[in-house]
Amino acid sequence: MLRRTLACVLAATVAVLALLVAGSPAQAAPVTVTNATQFTDATGAVVHAHGGGVIKVGSYFYWFGENR
Repeated sequence: MLRRTLACVLAATVAVLALLVAGSPAQAAPVTVTNATQFTDATGAVVHAHGGGVIKVGSYFYWFGENR
């Protein structure tokens, strides 16, 4: 009887731990943006974003600004 009770407690503990580990939401890796550096786009051209801003459309972020 004691062995069965311990087995049930162990099974319940493992089930709860599995739910806690598997239930955590995915998160993006942190990214650091360094000031006073030149940013380049995918083709290597310098990004001009004087007076710029960032908008989110769906799951994409767009960085825009005036080209000086």
